[in-house]
Amino acid sequence: MFCPSNAANVQLYAHFEENPFPLTSCKSCCSLEITHAAITGKDPLNFMRKILSALVLILGLAVVPAAHASPITYNLTLTSFGGLIGGNVAGGTGSITLDDTPGSGFDFFSQPGVSGNRITSLSFNIGGDIFTLADTTSLTWATFFNGALAGLHYDGSLTSGKVDNDFDTISLFYAYNDDLTNKNSVGTISANVASATAPEPSALLLFGSGALGLVGFASRKFAA
Repeated sequence: MFCPSNAANVQLYAHFEENPFPLTSCKSCCSLEITHAAITGKDPLNFMRKILSALVLILGLAVVPAAHASPITYNLTLTSFGGLIGGNVAGGTGSITLDDTPGSGFDFFSQPGVSGNRITSLSFNIGGDIFTLADTTSLTWATFFNGALAGLHYDGSLTSGKVDNDFDTISLFYAYNDDLTNKNSVGTISANVASATAPEPSALLLFGSGALGLVGFASRKFAA
């Protein structure tokens, strides 16, 4: 197998240092020898650092969570106004789940809705009655501002014969009426985050520490 002179090898080796991929015009035998020399000869530690750094970058990008892509659930609290206006039921509870975490500023979710702005679950428990998305009589929607619930629209009805139990919301107010038991309630709705799917900070920290440890181990090994 023929290769250029030592002078040519030096020149090609210098080119390899600037560009680790030999030009296609270089002969195969020289390209192989130069690559081998760069790995095992002049600076193997620097070469390994570059490889490991690239690996850490690629894996790091793979675990970076996508923005605005995590389902989230809010617990709802129904509080009666009390007195004659508030009715004879003190209030109730509920929950709403979205297929994505609301972004900054104004955000709109509905059922049915498009992916990324859809209400996947909604329920209210008040006066012994439970209302869900299956009991809606019109479009259900919710608005958020900077991640906080700003408005909720729901019309629900549980019908059994001539008995009609209704639960309706508008903005952050609700009205409940049970014809069978004569229970009723009017009041306000508040919400707080119950759960959200997000990467564990500790997991990301362990990944970063492990990657740095790998680079350090390789450095000590090749320096020895």
